[in-house]
Amino acid sequence: MQRTIKAFIRKGDTHYVAECLEISVVTQGRTLDETIANLQEAVYLHLEGEDPADFGLAPNPTLLVTIDEVIVLRTPEKEIRRLPPKIRRQIFEKLLELEADPRLQDSVALRGFERGHRVHSGEYRILYDVDDVARVVTVWRIKHRKDVYRNL
Repeated sequence: MQRTIKAFIRKGDTHYVAECLEISVVTQGRTLDETIANLQEAVYLHLEGEDPADFGLAPNPTLLVTIDEVIVLRTPEKEIRRLPPKIRRQIFEKLLELEADPRLQDSVALRGFERGHRVHSGEYRILYDVDDVARVVTVWRIKHRKDVYRNL
């Protein structure tokens, strides 16, 4: 018998989407807090009046939620806005790839940074951290290749 119900949250086009792995529950919300609250309610309603053992679950299981997310800090966000539209589009495409797989084939671990990585987008570099436990990618610098490593 499992003591936990595992669920993951991913960002959709306009909402966050939450999906359980052990039971058939899918929900959404505009914010992470709203999505988690909706998920808790949906799991409760799904199991209400049912025997958890029928789902292979121990009584009163715990809900374990993981989040797939790319967070772009405010400074790189401002740097992106200053770029020409073509380069901005290339960087956004690379950020979407990072959301799907934080360790892209062309990513390189940064020396001196425990979780730091870099990836190329044309002549620009994206520097980011990967937190595997929280399943979060934090982008902390986006600059031209000649400037990106200054003042690190």
